[in-house]
Amino acid sequence: MSTFRRHLFLSVLVLVFLSPAVLAQAPPDAKDDEFPKIEEKRTDAYAAQLEAWLRTYLVDRYPERAAGVWRRDYGSIPAYLKSVEPNR
Repeated sequence: MSTFRRHLFLSVLVLVFLSPAVLAQAPPDAKDDEFPKIEEKRTDAYAAQLEAWLRTYLVDRYPERAAGVWRRDYGSIPAYLKSVEPNR
């Protein structure tokens, strides 16, 4: 399993198990009209957490992932084309 898939799987797994815990934080005397606000707060927290993880993985950690995959040769145009051919 690739690193990306492993991280994605673990993130989804954590979020699935944490979502009920976030919902359980609603006050016991909450009225029915307050639940849309609670759900919106939970959804916003989930979106922020997912965005932060994706930004870290896709943007901040790209150089380290690319270093393990790309072996570019900038010596000449033919050398460059030959070096990137396996990644096409």
